[in-house]
Amino acid sequence: LGREAPSLPTPMLPSNREGGAFTGVSPGAGIPAGAPLSPPDRRPRQLLDPNALEGAQPHAFEGGDAQSFVGSSRASYRGGGEREVVQWNRRELRQRPTRSKADCGLGLRQRLSMVMTRSVRQAASESPAYSHLHQRTIVLITDPGPDPDDTIALLMASTLHLQHRIVLAAVICNGGGENAATRVREARNRAALARSILDYFDLDEVPVGIGERTDRSHTPGAHEYNFPGFARVEDSELHEGQELLVETLRRVRDRSLTFVVVSALSDLSRLVGDHSELVQQKTECITVMGGVRLSEDGARVATFDPPEHLKPDGANNNNLDQAAAARVYSWCVEHRVPLRIVSRDAVPNVPMRIVRTFATNHPYDPVMKYIRNAAERGLVALWQRVCR
Repeated sequence: LGREAPSLPTPMLPSNREGGAFTGVSPGAGIPAGAPLSPPDRRPRQLLDPNALEGAQPHAFEGGDAQSFVGSSRASYRGGGEREVVQWNRRELRQRPTRSKADCGLGLRQRLSMVMTRSVRQAASESPAYSHLHQRTIVLITDPGPDPDDTIALLMASTLHLQHRIVLAAVICNGGGENAATRVREARNRAALARSILDYFDLDEVPVGIGERTDRSHTPGAHEYNFPGFARVEDSELHEGQELLVETLRRVRDRSLTFVVVSALSDLSRLVGDHSELVQQKTECITVMGGVRLSEDGARVATFDPPEHLKPDGANNNNLDQAAAARVYSWCVEHRVPLRIVSRDAVPNVPMRIVRTFATNHPYDPVMKYIRNAAERGLVALWQRVCR
């Protein structure tokens, strides 16, 4: 840790106790054959000799083939297989008190789910990447409203939850500072938006928490909260973010929870600061939409002496709270918790006409209408900010 790995097609660093590694790939470069995928499969990989790593601890490789640690999952799933653990988490999380009201019936939510995801599921089943997907218990930390990508991520997670492909354990909404006009925290409004979207699919069992505010203020556009049911969400239906995260961690099996962060890392930074041992015990992986600094030639991830280990780059989510990003990245390395970072270079260029086509084909669907408005007006607002 803190040293460069041996010369390989792509640099790899150990990131967990029983295994795991992340791969640094320069922007625009393809992933070499044999590099660990994200999410990785659980088949043994013989890519890196652990004995070649300086400072490697022998206990990190006990209980199995030492050559198989690269690309393997941190989750040990003691007492059951992957599917059994996820099902156990689903049952346990459903024991939480739920709200009594719901806007859709079970039949309607299932029909909507099938209609919206039929083509996506068919394409996924034909893709080689589909074979690497595994059931997971997920906490989504996001900031829906300003841009449609966070709403789409929530919709995807909701659909996968309905299809029993994942367990969506909780949603945390953060960022935005305080609304200058209403004096209401934007994180609260974003949580209410997420709550209304989940209610649309009758996902009453998925709780929503109000996350941390950031220093960057934000004045919401008219389209950001224009979703059915948003105005009816009451404060009593939302949870305090840190309390919800701790309660969720305590309910799930050891090493079975995946954090997916597509916003500022403020909530996770506070969580690992206050409950480091609990997060270590319960977490399988932390996946972040962000980035870390690369070496000068851009060929590898730049590593630094402790306690920094890794430094965040200029990705937007990092810039929302640079101190939090630095803390989380280095905490993962220090405590050998798997960290998967997806940079903006991994996102393909999706034509706007796809959104318009979906909205045209489903003219009465409020979800498609919302996404279209958010995509078009959000893009206009983005260019206005850039051109100031």
